[in-house]
Amino acid sequence: MHYQYSSISRNQTSIINRLEKQGIQNWSDYIGFYSLRGKDELQGVPVSELIYIHSKLIIVDDNRAIISSGNINDRSLMGDRDSEFGVLIRDKEFTKGLMNGAEYKSGKFCGSLRRSLFSEHLGIQDEEQTNIKIDDPVSDTFYSLWQNTAKENTSLFEELFSVLPSDNISTRKDSKLLQTSTRPLVETFSLTKTKLNRIQGTLVEYPLWYLKDENLAPPLNAKEGMVSSHLWT
Repeated sequence: MHYQYSSISRNQTSIINRLEKQGIQNWSDYIGFYSLRGKDELQGVPVSELIYIHSKLIIVDDNRAIISSGNINDRSLMGDRDSEFGVLIRDKEFTKGLMNGAEYKSGKFCGSLRRSLFSEHLGIQDEEQTNIKIDDPVSDTFYSLWQNTAKENTSLFEELFSVLPSDNISTRKDSKLLQTSTRPLVETFSLTKTKLNRIQGTLVEYPLWYLKDENLAPPLNAKEGMVSSHLWT
């Protein structure tokens, strides 16, 4: 978590701080950080858990994809440390697609993979029935849909479950209290089911400010704190 937050939001060289230093205060109009969260029933009781994403995938312009085991860090990418495997896929067959409202050649594999993932994350069973269009991934309309879905899902999960990690939890003490407390679901089971059904797919906002008042750096007496950080990054 320390290294993730240092890269994203809690370091002078983090992505968000660098953008703000360049005068881009509305950085969320251009870049977003998200997680996936699942829900199910366990012996008739609704439960939720953050989905751990271990795959490494980038899809570029619906035409290229890298599917890999390697992390975006020196340990994976220097070539003489961890053993990693990666595949670069370039489409040679195309279908009709859209990019920012203009006609575009969408790769048969990469485009379909991106649309399949978007459908899963947004909970779209049938695009025609929902009237939600995912063909154009860079339009303002779609980006607003993506952001609003993540925000609404996050809000519902926060209301219905003792969710961790959460932007509402800023200290380890508060985090432990939430974990040990028994928080009942909202008023009635029928109301709970109604609100659960409002959750669309698995997309949620990444909690950028979870444990923001804590120092998450490895302690000096731990192995991670005794040696240079480049071993872990």
